[in-house]
Amino acid sequence: MCRHRILLLIVAGVTALTGACGNDSASAALGEGDYCKAARAWAVHELDPRHDEDPSWLKTYWGEYLDFVATAKRTAPEVIRAPWQAYGAQIEAQTQVFEKYGYDMRVAEEKATAGEKRVFEEPSEEAQAAFGEILSFEALTCDAGQPPAAEVDFSGERPGAYCEALAADKELFGTVTDAGATPDKVREVVNSPEGMAIAQRLRQAAPPSIKADVEAVTDWQMHQQRAVLAANAYDMRSILLKGSAKERQALQLTDKAIRTPFARTVAYEQQVCGA
Repeated sequence: MCRHRILLLIVAGVTALTGACGNDSASAALGEGDYCKAARAWAVHELDPRHDEDPSWLKTYWGEYLDFVATAKRTAPEVIRAPWQAYGAQIEAQTQVFEKYGYDMRVAEEKATAGEKRVFEEPSEEAQAAFGEILSFEALTCDAGQPPAAEVDFSGERPGAYCEALAADKELFGTVTDAGATPDKVREVVNSPEGMAIAQRLRQAAPPSIKADVEAVTDWQMHQQRAVLAANAYDMRSILLKGSAKERQALQLTDKAIRTPFARTVAYEQQVCGA
């Protein structure tokens, strides 16, 4: 299952694949703290269908996002306090552009200056790095998202059958997000023959560089992830808001047993497949 969070800033990868703290007990405590609860609540919010082309909807959405940003800044643990300041400055600049053009994306595309467009299309390296640190923390400590890409170089690889299978996978699971990740739609897609067939295609087409990783990830999705979904009536929102840490980790693939193989596949998919 995928995410969750506004992605106006594109992050190619994050170097850290560890929790925010040096020991498991401290990380677990942060995972149940106010910041992580807010991050998971926003992840649930992001499961709702989007209507960015509607100025009224976008204005309401952005106001809710700004409320989350304010909560995040107020409750952020020390390790991500500075990143939130840097990323927050980018959000403030974006807000000014939204307000200037009445939250109408069509008007903004026609009338925005080159500098205003750069606020969205070319964020600073500092803002991108800050956003990456935030996403990494929210995934690996809060279970509010899935592990970010590992820092692995796949520049020698070329797209092929694996990327084609991945495109089919994303198209299928895109129907879940389009439907607002309702329990009925999640149940339908997770248990569909098409989904099972795509998983087999991914395993068979995986190149040697990530074959073991793909096998581990698809095994996890077919067993641990599917089991936690079934046990919770396929309600992703309930798992994120009310589930145990183990249930959240099974859903998001943030469990330490699977996070590294998953992060390696993400890196490959971004670098080679353009996902």
